[in-house]
Amino acid sequence: MEDEAELVTLSCTCELHERAGWEIQQKGYFQHAVVFLADGSALPVSFWDPVRLSQDLETDVRSGGKCIAELGMVIIPEVTVENMKAAIKELHQKGFFDRWRPYRARNYTLLTQQEQDVGDGLRSLWRATSALRY
Repeated sequence: MEDEAELVTLSCTCELHERAGWEIQQKGYFQHAVVFLADGSALPVSFWDPVRLSQDLETDVRSGGKCIAELGMVIIPEVTVENMKAAIKELHQKGFFDRWRPYRARNYTLLTQQEQDVGDGLRSLWRATSALRY
């Protein structure tokens, strides 16, 4: 029986050569990664080190932002290929990817174009009146 950890792989959406590995480590983040699971699911992930994350948060706060969020964000001590692979293995062993699945359309009612237009109108009204609520 194949080891389940081997069925989870990390892939890149760009070419990863030796210099790229060095550049990724220097930048402190990598946003071109995809985790492939045994069932064929593909989940986009990004890797950040704490220093880069802190710097980006400070910059966003100075610009009036309140947070940083990215789907699939994984924080590791240093952004290296070895650390990225180790993080994915650890997250898989902890069952993280079992909890992170895309929504299936069959579980949700799809809206007609008219219903979407009404929803867009309500959201616009909500935004227009939000200043009055605070």
